[in-house]
Amino acid sequence: MAKKKSVKKKSAKKKAVKKKAVKKKADKKAARKYSKKQSGKKGGSRNAAAAVGQIKYRCVNGVCTATPKFASIGRSTVDLIAVNTDVTITFISGSPFVSGTNPIHIANGTTDQEVVRSNANGPFPYRLGCSACHRTSVTNPEMIVP
Repeated sequence: MAKKKSVKKKSAKKKAVKKKAVKKKADKKAARKYSKKQSGKKGGSRNAAAAVGQIKYRCVNGVCTATPKFASIGRSTVDLIAVNTDVTITFISGSPFVSGTNPIHIANGTTDQEVVRSNANGPFPYRLGCSACHRTSVTNPEMIVP
């Protein structure tokens, strides 16, 4: 008799675990469906290039990097943040910012806030230099104004 009860308990437990997994899967599917509706595009919000409000510069494995590397900066202000290194940003074909400063120098641990020009449009590739690391990325990073 005790064996039958333990078998019943085990099967009830298996059913409960399976039911929980099915519910979790349904919740995930509903969340994905909701995000697709919000973005208005097939594939959800992953395909939409959102404008970033900040770009961080740091040394990663001895290479000077920007995060994000290809930043869609929109048409407002952008915070350029130097993390654990002094940074020099030199635009190859002109600056997208109202200040027009080229090159831009950012001291270690500080933020430079720049306003995007109203008539700026397209990609603005730049060279990046960091004081704490001397190698740069093979491809130039870009600030993209849609």
